[in-house]
Amino acid sequence: LPNGLTFVVLERRGATGAPVVSVCTHADVGAFDEADGQTGMAHLLEHMAFKGTGAVGRAPGVSAATEAALMDAEDAAFYALRDLRGAGAGKAAIAAANARLAAAVEAAGAAALPNAWGSAIQAAGGRGLNAATSHDSTRYFVSLPSNALELWFALEAARFRAPVFRGLYAEKRVVAEERRARVEAAPLGLFQQRFARAALGNEYGRPVIGYPADVEAVGRAELGAFFRDHYGPRNLAIAVVGDASPARVRALAERYFGGWEDQSSGPGGPTTPTTSPPSTTLLTARPPDPVPRVTAADRAGPLVLQAYYRPGDGDPAFTAS
Repeated sequence: LPNGLTFVVLERRGATGAPVVSVCTHADVGAFDEADGQTGMAHLLEHMAFKGTGAVGRAPGVSAATEAALMDAEDAAFYALRDLRGAGAGKAAIAAANARLAAAVEAAGAAALPNAWGSAIQAAGGRGLNAATSHDSTRYFVSLPSNALELWFALEAARFRAPVFRGLYAEKRVVAEERRARVEAAPLGLFQQRFARAALGNEYGRPVIGYPADVEAVGRAELGAFFRDHYGPRNLAIAVVGDASPARVRALAERYFGGWEDQSSGPGGPTTPTTSPPSTTLLTARPPDPVPRVTAADRAGPLVLQAYYRPGDGDPAFTAS
């Protein structure tokens, strides 16, 4: 499209001629793109993408203005608490601020309709709805009947063109629990994290899920700024495979994504071309000799991890091998 959003279409009906289509939205942003002190942002945005749109996700009878006011109250309570912690306030003041934030989160949550975005997709026959974040990209995917493709276009365009980020502070608790289950409570989770950090002196050594203190410090303002910098149309590519012709996909793409103007000045925006990390990044970030070693005692062991430095996936040397 003229705004830089790219579609890749493979019309494939298969031997049975099943009227189904699979779609994948690939965002060229991952944990590598996060600034120090803001780790976990790309993964958190993956979660927030399922919170709906301005029209999908509000509870019946709740106006957009009412919901906006409730989310503003959440923000005010969160930033007040963060400021108190930064100033070293006493336990009583922190506890009172925590209570105000909890009340604001509860009030905003009552104005939301949980899982409305995903439910709309699933009610139309969608299957396998999910997403995944890595250091280099974030992907959103689902398979659905081909007669529901326009519904998917409408919902997908709305959540990326005008995200709401409702339920952010409640969702951060979900992410914290995910980290506890996958990293802190996993027999080798923290060891593998330390191993990666010791082996790589650049952004690839940081965990995709982020560090707890960084995720705790993120508010809606920071999340919105990261989204604007990295989720413009030039940074997205959408694959459509199955019972859908290129002509039909183009018509839907122009209808729902064609008027999207990229206002970002960050990677993928109109003033900065989309770029991948240099192919030499892994090599230049290699710690100096001696070879780094990480050891730990754990009743879940024994385990030995060995890692080998190699070019990045996009490097011709890696492709040749």
